[in-house]
Amino acid sequence: VSLRFWGTFEMNEGLVRLYKYQSKVFYHEKKHWNLFLARLFCLIAAPLTYMFYRGLRLIATYQDARFMKTMRESLETLEKKSSLVIFPEDSSEGYLDEMTGFHKGVALLIVTTVKKGMDVKVYPSYFKKGKKVYMVGEPVSAKELVEKYKTYDKICEYLCGRCNELGKME
Repeated sequence: VSLRFWGTFEMNEGLVRLYKYQSKVFYHEKKHWNLFLARLFCLIAAPLTYMFYRGLRLIATYQDARFMKTMRESLETLEKKSSLVIFPEDSSEGYLDEMTGFHKGVALLIVTTVKKGMDVKVYPSYFKKGKKVYMVGEPVSAKELVEKYKTYDKICEYLCGRCNELGKME
């Protein structure tokens, strides 16, 4: 299966930016590692991660007007019949067992695909950390999501709920 991932722009904008993001934000703030250990670990991890993400052709995501670049690249990917893997959860408080909400960019992409007449399926999913199991739910049509939930907030709320339901399954 041909696929691409969305990832925060810091992962795409050079080794120094990646090192700073990984050590301070990802490992220290989100994963709650000791800052010194995070910095030490990232001296080795950052160059390897940088090469890995380059190979993935990661689509950079932004929280400003540059998000239009994310949208353009995502739509081109979908038009080529490739899949997108998106982690839309709000992880500002770390990675929680129950997701509290999704960023609206995923809903904007869903609505845009419908407006462009694209028939895409959305597969809600959840990674169970304790069991190291990735749960994938039944697909839902982007068109059905837009028709039924109408707003970005409602689409995100529904998808977040579906993901959390998967997390509770045995």
